[in-house]
Amino acid sequence: MSYISSTKFFQRNGGAAMTVRKSVTVKRPLADAFSLFTERIGSWWPLKEGFSFGGERAKEIHLETRKGGRFYERFTDGEEYVVGRVTPCEPPHRIVFTWENPDWEGRTEVEVRFAAEGKATRVELEHRGWEVGRVTTADGISRWTNTPPQPERGEKMLRAWVVSLFRVGARS
Repeated sequence: MSYISSTKFFQRNGGAAMTVRKSVTVKRPLADAFSLFTERIGSWWPLKEGFSFGGERAKEIHLETRKGGRFYERFTDGEEYVVGRVTPCEPPHRIVFTWENPDWEGRTEVEVRFAAEGKATRVELEHRGWEVGRVTTADGISRWTNTPPQPERGEKMLRAWVVSLFRVGARS
């Protein structure tokens, strides 16, 4: 398997705004990389490895590739949890969606850009707004909720996607 990867976690203005940036180059055509990341997200998203709001009830995850589309999970009991909504979607170059953690004060935003580089595709993921994971207590102390920023989880998730790209490529 061959890919180039980098992860960066940024804090600006004394921790006021936080962004996780991740980039990877995969040996797949642009349209295939976009489709696998979006329409076939359920084939690679590590639901059973703890990347689910439903925990043990995790069953499926979906990302609808249209403005206003849902990014959601469906649990084994049929209940659905909407993780976020697609804002712009510009296949096969870009998709942006919100991410809503029920324990946080607000939503974050994920932007994924796809660019052809010869026969490969460069994928750049930016997850903005991690500062909403902080809550300010009545006494004015700012602290993280039960889920502080975990860029290593983003690394694991993107690694699962890259492995899936190669697995799907081997079957095509």
